[in-house]
Amino acid sequence: MKLFSVTHLRPRGQHTEWPLVDLKQIGYFTSETEARRAIRSLRLDPGFRRFLDQFRIEIVDVDVDLYETGFNHEADRGLVPVD
Repeated sequence: MKLFSVTHLRPRGQHTEWPLVDLKQIGYFTSETEARRAIRSLRLDPGFRRFLDQFRIEIVDVDVDLYETGFNHEADRGLVPVD
């Protein structure tokens, strides 16, 4: 099973990544198209929308066999490995 999650802002032209939101706030999607549609439908303050326009929002392919749901602020991908 493939799942996709919206997890990161990536500054345009740079390689640094920052967590965007808790995975549970955005949710999981069965396709990249569905995830992109959800991003476009977010109701954001116009000032925050302009701020977000400086970044590329990254959609991550989640391997559900290796990771469990949750959010770890210290993890690069916002995913918590299962022990």
